[in-house]
Amino acid sequence: ITVKEPLKVKTTVQPSQMELPKEEVSKASPVELEVEIRKKPTGYGIKGKVSGEVELTCSKCNKKFIHKFKEEFDYDMVPTRELGS
Repeated sequence: ITVKEPLKVKTTVQPSQMELPKEEVSKASPVELEVEIRKKPTGYGIKGKVSGEVELTCSKCNKKFIHKFKEEFDYDMVPTRELGS
């Protein structure tokens, strides 16, 4: 992994591969995940997107509903020895 050549991963994660809380999630679709990891002067930059849908139960009326999600994320990972600098 370098600044000019980041690691890019695009994959699908099946519901059976995730530890979803059964008391909250009735069903889930496969989750699409795209991640790019780039080397920075100190640590790594990680950004990507995650999307899918889950079936949840309303806590007020007890009816099931589908919640679609599509979120982007962007994090910097820094070695702990660098945090005190």
